[in-house]
Amino acid sequence: MMKPKLKSASLSTIGITESSMRFTSGPLVHIWEVDLDAQAHGLKAQKRYWANWSTLTDKEQMRALSIIGDVHRRRWVTARAELRRLLGCFTKKSAKEVLLEYGKHGAPYLASDGPSFSLSHSEGRAVIAISNDALVGVDVERPVRLSQCDIEGISTLFMSASEKAHFASLKDCERQAAFFWLWVRKEAILKAIGTGFLLDPRDIDIGFDQSSLHTGTLYGSPYEVAKLDALWPAAVSTFPKRGGQA
Repeated sequence: MMKPKLKSASLSTIGITESSMRFTSGPLVHIWEVDLDAQAHGLKAQKRYWANWSTLTDKEQMRALSIIGDVHRRRWVTARAELRRLLGCFTKKSAKEVLLEYGKHGAPYLASDGPSFSLSHSEGRAVIAISNDALVGVDVERPVRLSQCDIEGISTLFMSASEKAHFASLKDCERQAAFFWLWVRKEAILKAIGTGFLLDPRDIDIGFDQSSLHTGTLYGSPYEVAKLDALWPAAVSTFPKRGGQA
């Protein structure tokens, strides 16, 4: 199986790294990994924050105000602002002018024709994926230390029967990494098709192979999901665009 081609480059913006990935079935996905805390300190920190704030819509600002804790609010605002700036580059609009709508499952999409996109953030890291060629989903998770009890409990909610059997055969020292890598790949797939966890993740059987790319079929259409070379476990998935779907 061919590995997706990944090309990396550093952006001039502090805390942002850009790469692009060509999947074996053809879609090109642009990926940005964002350090949400990189610009949080220093004399210009407040100026940057309010510049980010100014790109948000009234509804987004209201949502930001509902977030408890200055750090969590700042991170959310930074991630949303960077997404808007990137979408503005693709649509040739200012970040503020980018209009987003939401599907029946809550997934955002551009109100006008444009690329598919996905944003995921965990603590101080965010990953943004944008593609003109396919529906795209991305997920990143901070690999916090989970107890075996927590892992066993959560695994019953998102692992298929064969995955649970394989997971049970792993050594305790192998389970943490395996758990998070399976989680981010499944969530990336669910975000690409726009359902999130409204679709039972146990119906997707990825397994615990160590390859960087997994292919499968959902709703009669092929999907691909690839591990990202990020600081924390992260994955990006593509799914063919369907007629009339943003």
